[in-house]
Amino acid sequence: MKRKTFGKAPLIALVAVAVLAICLIVVAPVSANAEENPYDMYLYPFERYGTVICTQLTVRSAPSTGATEYGKMKNRQNCRIVGEYQTWFMVDLASIGITNSQASYGFVQASLIKEDPAWIVLTKYTYMYTDPWNSYIPKQNGQQSGRVLLVISENDEFYCVQCREGTAGSSFIHKWDVGQYTKDGMPSYVVVGDKVPMYDTNWNLVEELSYYTIVKVLNSTDDHYYIALNYGTEQERHGWVQRDYIQRIIN
Repeated sequence: MKRKTFGKAPLIALVAVAVLAICLIVVAPVSANAEENPYDMYLYPFERYGTVICTQLTVRSAPSTGATEYGKMKNRQNCRIVGEYQTWFMVDLASIGITNSQASYGFVQASLIKEDPAWIVLTKYTYMYTDPWNSYIPKQNGQQSGRVLLVISENDEFYCVQCREGTAGSSFIHKWDVGQYTKDGMPSYVVVGDKVPMYDTNWNLVEELSYYTIVKVLNSTDDHYYIALNYGTEQERHGWVQRDYIQRIIN
């Protein structure tokens, strides 16, 4: 009896099936990667920080006023800026309290965010003006003292500041009227948040800090500051605070 043999055609078919299976295994991850967010290429290599300077700011899924709304940010709310596309900032959703299973960042109009915000502390009664070009006439914004104000912009003569919490209204202050707040040569910072947790070196909660608490920064990591409260006094105490909530005072 002759031994049964197989022709070349079935053998070629088996090889073809094996090759196809291997190709599917290799190509599958590539196909998944192809579905990544096209805006990922505009992410920064490191995070930056900003504060909302309008009354309310909408966070969207894409850089368009018609894109899906993820949520809103309020005036003076802080955020982590993770990227930039044209006239839009990409902000970390977790840093602004928005949870979304499909995205880690959203888009906001860049002109309504103040990057690396700075503050001034008024040390005396200071005239605030509505118009820097007619600055010799005190306007209805009146005199302010002992206030901590967000600086929106500045030139050689004036600070443009946000004069009231919760709104986008602004006023102008002569730089020579501001006065020097920090006199010990060590920069001062301000807490910009309410009930901001401060931790000890073992990351136990020590206390919660109020809005506009003035502190000194002694050390830092990528996302935390090691601060001193009541610096230089018998009540001085230290702790770690998330970097988002600490911003610099420039006078």
